[in-house]
Amino acid sequence: MDYENETLADDKLRGADAISCFIDEPRGRTYYMLESGLLPAGKIGRTWVASKAVLRAHYARITNSPPQRTERPPRENGANGLAPARRGRPRMR
Repeated sequence: MDYENETLADDKLRGADAISCFIDEPRGRTYYMLESGLLPAGKIGRTWVASKAVLRAHYARITNSPPQRTERPPRENGANGLAPARRGRPRMR
């Protein structure tokens, strides 16, 4: 579907049932996510409303994998990254 040519009227979802169908979640889970603020939606009176574009962006943000962790360069002062030696009496094993 071509999302760029979507009009403002086509972008709005009215009601928790329409939102649950759009995000493909069970109705009960959708109500929970709406009430707890996990979904970017609001209420007009007693009716939940959401934007399709905002929901798409929200799901794209939360489903992308985190950035890959890069290796740190070695420390220049010769430390190997281990904790310093324990001070005091040695532990009894």
